[in-house]
This record gives sequence, structure tokens and C-alpha cells, in this order.
Amino acid sequence: MDLSQPFLVYKSSAGSGKTFNLAKVYLSLILGTTDPTYFRQILAITFTVKAAAEMKDRIITYLSILAGNSSRYRNDSEAMMAVLMDELGLSREVISERSKQRLDHILHQYGDLHIVTIDKFFARLIRAFASELTLSPDFEITIDHSQFVDRATELLYERIGEDQDLTHLILHLLHSRLSEDSSNNADDVIQNACNTLLSDDFYFIRDRFKNWEPKEVYELKDQLQVESESIKEQFIAPAKAAMELLRSRGIEAADVARGNSGIYAYFRQLADGDLSKVAPNSYVIATIEEDKWMSGKKNEAVEYVKDELRTRYEEIQAFLPLYEQYSLIQAILKSIYTLGFFSALEEVIQDIQEEDNVRLLSEFNTMISDQLQHEQTSFLFERLGNQFQHILIDEFQDTSVLQWKNLIPLVENSLSEGNTSLIVGDAKQSIYRWRNSEPEQFVSLPTVEHPAKELFEASHKEIVLAQNFRSAKNVVDFNNRFFEAMKIQLLDKAHQNTYDELKQTPVSKNPGKVRWWIEADKDKKKDDLMLKYVDRVRTLVDKEKVRPGEICCLFRTNKDAAEVASMLLQSGLDVVSQESLLLASNPLVQLLVTSLHALQREKDPFIVQLWLSRMHHVKPLEHYHNLARKAKHEKWSFGQASQSIGYNLLTPEIKQGDTFQRSMALCRELKLDVTNPFVSKFLDICLHYEQTGGYLKESFLERWEKLSIDTSIQLSETPDAVSVMTIHKSKGLEYPVVLVFLPEIKKKNTKVNGWVELKAPFDMGMVQLSLSSLKETPFKALYESEDARSMLDMLNVLYVAFTRAERHLEILSNAPSKESPLHEITTWNEWNEEKRVLEIG
Repeated sequence: MDLSQPFLVYKSSAGSGKTFNLAKVYLSLILGTTDPTYFRQILAITFTVKAAAEMKDRIITYLSILAGNSSRYRNDSEAMMAVLMDELGLSREVISERSKQRLDHILHQYGDLHIVTIDKFFARLIRAFASELTLSPDFEITIDHSQFVDRATELLYERIGEDQDLTHLILHLLHSRLSEDSSNNADDVIQNACNTLLSDDFYFIRDRFKNWEPKEVYELKDQLQVESESIKEQFIAPAKAAMELLRSRGIEAADVARGNSGIYAYFRQLADGDLSKVAPNSYVIATIEEDKWMSGKKNEAVEYVKDELRTRYEEIQAFLPLYEQYSLIQAILKSIYTLGFFSALEEVIQDIQEEDNVRLLSEFNTMISDQLQHEQTSFLFERLGNQFQHILIDEFQDTSVLQWKNLIPLVENSLSEGNTSLIVGDAKQSIYRWRNSEPEQFVSLPTVEHPAKELFEASHKEIVLAQNFRSAKNVVDFNNRFFEAMKIQLLDKAHQNTYDELKQTPVSKNPGKVRWWIEADKDKKKDDLMLKYVDRVRTLVDKEKVRPGEICCLFRTNKDAAEVASMLLQSGLDVVSQESLLLASNPLVQLLVTSLHALQREKDPFIVQLWLSRMHHVKPLEHYHNLARKAKHEKWSFGQASQSIGYNLLTPEIKQGDTFQRSMALCRELKLDVTNPFVSKFLDICLHYEQTGGYLKESFLERWEKLSIDTSIQLSETPDAVSVMTIHKSKGLEYPVVLVFLPEIKKKNTKVNGWVELKAPFDMGMVQLSLSSLKETPFKALYESEDARSMLDMLNVLYVAFTRAERHLEILSNAPSKESPLHEITTWNEWNEEKRVLEIG
């Protein structure tokens, strides 16, 4: 290894042999020394338990094979031997002997093999600094975020009953969410707020976050509303004057240039108090600049008033600088109740931690960050009980700003002593920014925001892994071509460098194939595409003789994965999946559960409406929207709603039976197939509930609410089953044949809210506002930044999906909109318009 540049940064695109190279560096370090226990001085960090286990197994397997163990096999072990001989300048015999020694020591001192997840490492750190952080020695660590949030919800509900001000604040918050068509579920509001207060983002702004009492929130709201109305009147007054003048002269929209699209409509909209379009459009500007006011009707009265209208227009334009402030006030008012809610919830979180003596795993980064900044690295190692000479970090693109900030002192120490440290990553595969990962950190390496910046830059050596060992030639070439085009079309210049090392050279001699099916009919529904998707899977199995176990089906959402998984099962294929086979996601189970709810609350209009919707999803109802509207206006009961579409769901067995009997009777009456694996599993749960006497403790629906979170149908035991998963779950995996379901390709902002600091004239400190509400404010750059980064997130999701295939990639999409990047595909020479498919190979 080049000791003058010990900071190795591997840029590893999909399928480029990342794990091989990571293992190569690790083995070089432990075999390049005569110390058989040198592995204790290496810290290798991964991001998942599975990745850590796989890395440990890979190291032990290589050592075993290199030591001459013929019972172990890897097809790349000879390549590993060759590269180690070349890099270390050692003979095969020496490497074999050292491998045997290292393996023996590792197996006997397995606890000293420091290949760990980043969370486990930080948990160890926080244990080491428990006293400095004023934590009791016996504090507990909880990994289950949801349990902590449930506890916070429970405690907050207790306080709502006692604290009237807090009760009113939360009611106002829920009402505002409902008026915005956001979730009005209190649990959702509390959960989202908890996640915000426990995030890395909040850590960086917490010193500038002001605690708000409910009374202060109401006073601030009144003050902002007064100021908002004052600014609004500045725009309305001249517009009203203009409209009064036009009406007094009998002038209508058709008399004025551009009619309802021009300056007449501009004045009318502002006069009505609608400030959504304060900036004039091109037609309005043309009227002013070209001095052409009359329409083709030639109403001379327009010419007599145009000078005064121009004056009113100029008065409005003079107030335009105030519009940004007005828009900011509207953004604040939209989120005003969260100020006091955050303050109340932060107090609840602190109380839980103190009363239960518990700390969230996700909190570690924030808890130790301040402490690390004041400690010498030597003292840190003393506390850890290890002097790590080498730091190896895998999947660096998934690292958060805070995690990297906490790891920098360790890497700095390694580099300052001339020791090798390594970072491996690929910013193109960063798809977890919603979990605080920051791909820009990897792109910007070796630059770091740290006093050791010069050391990092001087020690840096970049290695681009440009070969693809996973995919066939046509798959690699397709991805090279597609993402090069998308990089230019979709990404702003600030993010295009993420795809700078995109192009790969395929190693495989297999030509492979790519097919991208795009529907022609823009009115086609997602359900139609699902049917075609299932048909494509069946065609691959039945006609092209692909083994089901070689196929992986990828989806953007769990809901789509669940529906297609059910369809594949009903088509006779075995399916292996995780969250996609959740019972709670299945439409048939959703209908049964809602029916049970409706039997308990027969006159609840919301439940009746929901039941009709569930029914329509399972068995499409003719004139459904008229039916739902009638049910709402006439306040139908559950019995009336079911009878209106030909079902009698109030039979004695359904009304009076136990949960299992009710559910079976509902299946018979609704003609649901009880052999369907989802329905069958749900009935098993109903039967088990009755047999265990669960009704003595809690109702079935109460139990179901807890079970539904993670209850799925039994995974197939056969190895020859189709794999079904979300794209996010597929990261790091590979399959011979991959089918990607993309009903639509469009960007959705990854982060909905952002923190802004409001100084004079507001002096509110840090406030979380909706990013979409910042478009017309002084903080519009924050919205634009998130918009650009979300586009990168979307492209990265496609990259991960399209690079899972080894020999055969298929993609299915609905007809694209005009602005969709799919239009690029239809211009390729390989596009077949008649079949509506791009076919390569």
C-alpha cells in the first residue's frame, strides 16, 4: 500500500466488487504484519447487522481458504490470493501460513474482531462516557423506536386531560391539519413530532429553538394575523379601486385585452383577496409595456380609464417587496401550533428518559457529539480499551452528518500516524436521506469540516472501481446510457457530479437482455399494469423457462408489493417476501377488518364510508361515487349501505357470533375465497383469539391493531419461489432476473419540512416550516435545494432498482406525462412503437 496516501476512498458503483476490495484491504492489513493479533487494531464499520455478519463471514472464509482448507470454496479466492501476493510481496506459502495463524487467533478471540454496525460502536462509546453524560450506570438502550413513541403518546395523552392549555393547542393543531388535508390522527401527529425532535436535524438547531407556552403561541398567532391583514390590504385596496372604476364605466372582462387571462382578471383576483398570483403574468405585462388595453370589441371606455388603471397597477407593484414577508407569515401561521406542541413533547421525551432510565439507539449520535469535541483521541481510545490503528467504513453514502462528525477524530488519529484508513461508498446508491444520510459528504471527500482538513486532503487517494462483475453486457450498457441521459435531464449542476463515475465495463461474457414496457393509453389504471406485470412473470416462468427462484419483483411501495404478491400467489406461484405480505396491506383483509368495525359502530358515517371504499376496491361498484355521496348525505347505517349493493351483513350469525364465526360468515356472504392465503391467515388469527380467551383482556380489534403491524402470511419454504420486495429492501442484493414495477416515475420531496431561523422582525428563533410554503419567501432557496436533492433521491432509487439484475432486466411503466423522462426511452433506436417496448438483446 502507498503509505504516503493512506486515506483510501473507493468509489464503488453497483456490482463493482466493493466487498471484495474491502476484504482485500482488511486482509492486507492483518497479513502484512508478523503480529497474529493485529486484527484487534482494526475497526470496520457497517450500517446493518446483516452486513456486519456477512463481512465477518467473508473474512473468515477467505482466511480459511487461503490457509488451505479445501472444505471451503469461493470462486474469487484465487483472485484474492493473487492480489495479496502482489500487494504484500509475499509468497503463497507465507500468506497461507499467516492466514492459518490469523484464523486461529480470531476464532479463539472472536470478541476482539471489531467488525460492527455503526450503532453498536456508538452504543459502546456512550457506555464508555456514561458518567460524563450524567447517565446512571444501569441505563437501558432501546432499539425499538416505535415503543418509545408509543410511550410518549401515552404520557402526552395523560397530560392532555390535565392541562387545558395543551389540550386546546392540540385540538387546534389537529383542526389545522384536517383543513389542509393532512393527517388528523393524533397518533400520527405525535409520532411525526417525536421523530423530528429525535433527529440529527434538531440536534444542530436545538440551541436556537425557543420553548413556547400555549399562551405565547396564541398571542403570536394574533399578532401575525394582524400584520398579515395589514399587508394584504395594501394589495387589495388599489385592486378594488381599479375594479370599481371598471364597473362604474360598464367595462367587462371581454372589453379588456386578453379578457379573463389579462389585467382585468389580475385586478379582480386581488380585489377578491386572492394573493396567490400577485406577480403579473406575461399578458398583464404586455398590456402595460405595449399600452394596448382594448380587446377586439373596441370599447372606447377602456381608453378613458387606462391611465388610472396603470396608476393602480403601479401601486400594486410598489408593494411587491412586501409579498415575501406576507408569504412567510402565511407559512408561519400554517405551522403555528407545532411551536407549542414541540415544546410540550420535548418535555415528555425528557421525562420518559429520566423516569424509565432509557435511551434510544438513534440518540447516541447527538449524545456523544458534544463530548467527543472536548476529548483527546488518545483518551477516547483509553476509554474504549482499544487503540484502533485503522478505520474502515462501508456504505459511507448512508452516513449522517453527525455520524461522520463523530468518526472523524478516529480517522484523523489513524492518518496522523501514517496508518491506512478506508472509506467505501457510492453516492448513486444513497436512498436513505429520509433517515438523515448525506450523500454529498461522500461526493465532497476528502474535504471535511474539521481542523484536520489539510491532513485528509494530503492523505487522500481515490480509487474508482469501474468494472461490473454482476450484470450482463446489455444490462450494464443500458444503465450506462440511461443514467447518463437522466443525469443531464433531471439533475441540477450541483448534483450531476454524483454520476461522474457512472460508466462501467462489464466483465460478464453473457449478453443478457433488457425490456422496458410502456403503456400507450394514458387512462390505463395501475391495476391494469399490475395484471400485465403478473402476466410477464408467468410468461417468463411458463414460456421462457425461468426458474421462479431466479426472479425478483421490485416495487416503490409496500402496498403495490403486497397486491402483486397476492396476485402471484393466486396465479399458482410460490412467493417469498417480507413486508409486502403483511396481512394489513391486503384488500380482502382490510375489507373484513372494516366490516368488523362497522358491526360495532353501525351508524358511524366514517366507518360506513370506509367500508364502501374497501368494498369498491375488492369488487368495483357501479356508480360508486354517487353511492358514497348518497350514503353520506342520507347518513346510512352499515346495514343500509350493505343492502344497497345486494348484501345482507346483519344475519344472526354475523351479528351474534364470535369473531371467528362472524368472519367466516362475512366471507360467505361477501363471496370471499377462504383459501386465499391472506384470508386464511386472518381466519387463523380470529380462531386463535377465541381459543386463547383473548376477549377477557382485550377486544379482537384491539389485539388486531397490535398484530397488524408485522403479521404476514407464512413465507414459502421452497427455495424456488419468486422474491417480492421494495426497492429499498433490495439494496445490496442481486438476482438473475429482475422485474421493476414503475406505474409512474415522478419526484416526491423526501423531506416535507425544514428548519428556518426567524430573526427580526419576528425574533422567533428556529421554526420548522413546510418547505412547499417557502417558495415565495426569503427562504425559497431552502425549498429549491430540497427540490433538487429529492430529484437526486428519485434517480438514485431507479439506479438501485435497475442494477440488481444479473442477466435479465424488465421494467413496466404506464404512459408517461409530457414532462416525464420516459420520453427519452421512446427515442432510442431499440424502441418498438408497435409493441410499446424497448428491447435490447
